[in-house]
Amino acid sequence: VSQSRYKWSGQSEKNLDAVFSEYRELLSSKTHAPILVFNEADAVFQQRDSLDGNLISTENAMQTILLQHLEQFHGILVATTNRPYAMDLAFERRFLYKIELSMPSAQVRQKILAHYFPDLPKTIRETIAQDYAFTGADLASFKKQILVKQILNPKAIFPISDFQTFLKSRNQVMASTFKVGFHK
Repeated sequence: VSQSRYKWSGQSEKNLDAVFSEYRELLSSKTHAPILVFNEADAVFQQRDSLDGNLISTENAMQTILLQHLEQFHGILVATTNRPYAMDLAFERRFLYKIELSMPSAQVRQKILAHYFPDLPKTIRETIAQDYAFTGADLASFKKQILVKQILNPKAIFPISDFQTFLKSRNQVMASTFKVGFHK
């Protein structure tokens, strides 16, 4: 999405057209259909606005172009978002499947913990997986934070309470936001 945006008038629309043109070329030259992925799709499939202004006019033009391309689309398109409520309803009927990714179960969270923190004792992994809701992305973020702290202070030992504090704050944020995926 970010690569299709351009500051000059009309260029963003041309870039979006080029994405679909390139996809059609790939589709015709391959045995298996390639997958066109729009990550953070809410940025381009966003709700259209009726207000005036150049920026809004450009966004609405991009929406119209996108809707036209999706009407004639033959292939596989995956659109990911953690803000489905921000997407325009006109796109709703153009998506064949809508999959909501739920929070991993406690059993899966244990496996994720074992992947990111293999030295963590099994009993602690079990307790943490039962007590906190988290994703692999959460643990990856925490692991990066710990690595930065270790670089800045190589002699420091980071207690399990740091991990629990991180997960508690993460759970509070998650409780106050929308679920990932489309709501039923």
